[in-house]
Amino acid sequence: MVDGLLDDVVAVLTDRDDVVLVTNEVGLGVVPVHRSGRLFRDLLGLVNQRLAAACDEVHLVIAGRVLKL
Repeated sequence: MVDGLLDDVVAVLTDRDDVVLVTNEVGLGVVPVHRSGRLFRDLLGLVNQRLAAACDEVHLVIAGRVLKL
């Protein structure tokens, strides 16, 4: 289900000239105690990876500092 939705989102985004996506990075913190938290973290990580793969540029911003990936 998620893969199909992501394919649709990537298809829409590739038809645009300039798109800015902003998302949370949840994989750099502690491991969530609850299963639902771990599932959310893992799923958001997969979504971020798929979207980043379709982008020309990806930037990680932490505490106002920009790192071009």
